[in-house]
Amino acid sequence: MGRYIPENIIDEILSRVDIVELISSYFPLKRAGRNFKALCPFHKEKTPSFMVSPDKQIFHCFGCNEGGNAIHFLMRYERLEFPEAVEVLAKRVGINIPEMKKESKGIVDLYKINNLAMQFYHSILLNSSPYEGVRNYLLKRGLVKTTWEKFKLGFSPPHGDALTNFLKQKGVSLELAEKTGLVVKKENGYFDFFRGRIIYPIFDVRQRVIGFGGRVLDDSLPKYINTPETPIYKKGEVLYGLNFARETIREKGFVMVVEGYMDLISPFQAGFYNIVATLGTALTPEQARLLKRYTSLVIVIYDGDKAGESASLRNLEVLLEGGLEVKLVALPFGFDPDSFIRTKGKEEFEKIIQEAKNILEYKLQILLPQYNIEELEGKVNLIKEMLPTLAKIENNIMLSEFIKRLAEKVSVSEESIWLELKKIRSKKKTNLEDSLTQTVPIFSSIREAEVTLLKLMLKEKSLIKQAKIFLDEKDFLSPQIKNIIDLLFVLDEENKPIEPSRIISYLGEDSTNRILTRLSLEEEFSDLENIDSVFFDCIRKIKEDNRKRICQRLKEEIDIAQKKGELDKVDKLLKEFNALARQKE
Repeated sequence: MGRYIPENIIDEILSRVDIVELISSYFPLKRAGRNFKALCPFHKEKTPSFMVSPDKQIFHCFGCNEGGNAIHFLMRYERLEFPEAVEVLAKRVGINIPEMKKESKGIVDLYKINNLAMQFYHSILLNSSPYEGVRNYLLKRGLVKTTWEKFKLGFSPPHGDALTNFLKQKGVSLELAEKTGLVVKKENGYFDFFRGRIIYPIFDVRQRVIGFGGRVLDDSLPKYINTPETPIYKKGEVLYGLNFARETIREKGFVMVVEGYMDLISPFQAGFYNIVATLGTALTPEQARLLKRYTSLVIVIYDGDKAGESASLRNLEVLLEGGLEVKLVALPFGFDPDSFIRTKGKEEFEKIIQEAKNILEYKLQILLPQYNIEELEGKVNLIKEMLPTLAKIENNIMLSEFIKRLAEKVSVSEESIWLELKKIRSKKKTNLEDSLTQTVPIFSSIREAEVTLLKLMLKEKSLIKQAKIFLDEKDFLSPQIKNIIDLLFVLDEENKPIEPSRIISYLGEDSTNRILTRLSLEEEFSDLENIDSVFFDCIRKIKEDNRKRICQRLKEEIDIAQKKGELDKVDKLLKEFNALARQKE
């Protein structure tokens, strides 16, 4: 759900939030002069390089280059989207967001109805005497009561109006409840969607109930059903259990992905907390992006049968395309994660996780029996099947080692595989090279003057107007510095606050705001009397470097025009060149 939040609301929120207080609520900060410091929560380090400025209301890590204002910290730490982070901060400082409130009034009601339903189902499971058999069923499945309470498991009575009547008693509109998928409308009224099923509430990462799953107690079909998609529940955008797993994923550095409710709950009960479930669907690009927020390594665990094997292969490509490193665990035939951990135990489950194969080994293991690699056609077809996966591997050491092994296995040269791989990677390589040419080291000669100029403008706001007189957009080599300075010009014209925390909110979530936070927290100029001199030195350096670049370009164009015999063009270019040459200081 896209939500527009007005700039004035964001500015008001940032003016009320104390970033030191916010970050201190997650982990301790230690005073370091005018700032505060801590071990960075976004990468492993032994010496604190994470700095927080109470004056500028920003943070920056000089180790991993993460940086931003209070909104960006919350997005990064809590893994929230921008509107969600703004909403959390707004509630924290007591600010209402009218546009959001108006748009989401019905959405809030859906969350409330789902929460009521969860409490109803959970209470039935825990306390209703007619359903002692349900409780015994869960105990026989190995689930203890604390697990029922952790996951808020419940039970839906078999008659068709238990939840419907409960919601009516609570004054809930059944027409609105129908939008949650919990009740369905028929000719003679509203009835419960779930009947006689174990209920599994589905939470989002903010612990809100967004949907439900239900399982029968016997072997009748369908064994599992889920609430249909609703305005707050999109199956392909949700990972079951992520609300419980995200902190452990961050600590462990990887996530395990399974298929169903019990495939997750049984390992979780045994202490494997960094685990999520897809709920029976192939992973989507949206889910891959969600996983990428928390980790770069995914271990996929599927049932030990052909269906599970096929499902895991379907998921390989979407995970790789999401930039994730992927390993896979193939359980023994006839086992799923639930039955494996109940039968084999925690230690054996830990062992198979440790023995997870990278996706290349796993895919080769599956494909080898399908091709006769003693014949040329079999070799060609097997390698052809492997190439799309190989092309998506970013770790060159892993790729090189596997190609060596693949070449030995099918008795072909490594060079021939590399040549075939090069054909399908050429476009990807071109795109990568294009992006790399746009990234210039921040401490190159021209950048140094631009960086110093920006530091001065952030310190002395009066210099912004002077810079605008002497410089234009063609003078800047760095697109990031240019974007920041352009924004300073606009904010100055509109008489808006020139504060790093506010500026960052306009820049968006990219490398530009990290440059700004770094520069804002680096050592400041202490010699105020010398600022004007340094400022104009920077202006002269930037203008002179720009003049040299244009002169070099004109020289190249003149050479080309002379070779083509375009004398009129040569004359015109020479006039431009001579005019610029005379400007040399």
